[in-house]
Amino acid sequence: LVSVPYNGFGYQLPLNGNAYCGFHTYWPANEHEFVGCRLNHPLEIGQQYYIEFNICSGSGGEFLPGVFTNNLGARLSMDSFSTNLPVAINNFAHVNYSSVITDTIIWIKVSGYFIADSTYKYIAFGNFFTNAMTDTIAFIASAGSSYYYIDDACVATNSKDCPASYNAIFDGWNESEFFLFPNPANDVLRIKMPNKIVRNLEVRNEMNFTIIEKQVSPNNSYFNLNVTELPNGIYMLTLHGIEKDFTGKFLVIHH
Repeated sequence: LVSVPYNGFGYQLPLNGNAYCGFHTYWPANEHEFVGCRLNHPLEIGQQYYIEFNICSGSGGEFLPGVFTNNLGARLSMDSFSTNLPVAINNFAHVNYSSVITDTIIWIKVSGYFIADSTYKYIAFGNFFTNAMTDTIAFIASAGSSYYYIDDACVATNSKDCPASYNAIFDGWNESEFFLFPNPANDVLRIKMPNKIVRNLEVRNEMNFTIIEKQVSPNNSYFNLNVTELPNGIYMLTLHGIEKDFTGKFLVIHH
């Protein structure tokens, strides 16, 4: 478990509710972490089931994992995993996401169907593939591990029975048309301003220190923010408005 929204692996708001979990999906010694729980009732053999969960990369904060991976998946089991019965890293998952997840802002939905071949009672989430079978992208050269947040997991016989996930993690993004791009940014971050009056913007680093404060013209549709002097990392940008504030997260990676 990690604290919300600031924690040792970055800054992230929950997709829904007040909390989420997190785990390492890659470590040089094939040491992975998993989260799991007991199902509400055992599965029925021969029945088709749908699994859904949402993933976002931490990859920042005090512990600075700095590696993105693929193979974010789910596996069912008859027994509860523990230190005495650890999860086997044997290149199998009932549902698996084979593409590398690099997004540190948007929650990515992972989902799929499978046919139950046992009366499974437990489910675990993580990377069930060895390091040799896992694709990685290191966005910080010295980093050697990865970390992902997980929220809104569901197992059902039909996808309609699972909570609908959404692509924006901040309430009001679609209504306000507030966007940060390109993300990651190298030299200039463009800000698509919301259709509300904004007074100023503030940028905070992963330690929650304010490092940039600027006045913003209320008539601007776009605002360009120079990030050439910012070190590589994850930052929070807040637009302080008269009616409400708008907050977004962006990544700086200098080529």
